[in-house]
Amino acid sequence: MHSPYKARVRHYTDSGDGRPSAAVTPKKEIENRKIADLEISNQALLTINKQLEQTRKKHLKEIKDLKEQLAQLQQQRRSPSPSSLIDGVEEEDADDSIENDNQFNKIRWSIQDLIEQGRDALGVENV
Repeated sequence: MHSPYKARVRHYTDSGDGRPSAAVTPKKEIENRKIADLEISNQALLTINKQLEQTRKKHLKEIKDLKEQLAQLQQQRRSPSPSSLIDGVEEEDADDSIENDNQFNKIRWSIQDLIEQGRDALGVENV
């Protein structure tokens, strides 16, 4: 089987019967060889370009899939189900844990203090 490149080279360098054409000068032969070399280089570049385009498409698809996965994970993190928050926790246990949670109590006292300061500033009686 003949390579398409050799056929092109033959097209530029000989008469087609395997013998160099008498009309082809050395200068013309060099030009023909350069043209053939450029065609070979062009074909190689087109092949590389095709491979790069396939890789780019593959990467775009992977990025899209990863963005979708990230969005799903963020959505799950933002809105946990109410049942998952209180599974296995009795109401009394929840009250006890709130009373024993120092950080929660500090925040609660700070908020109560801010509310009292706001009422004092407005001159409103405690309700």
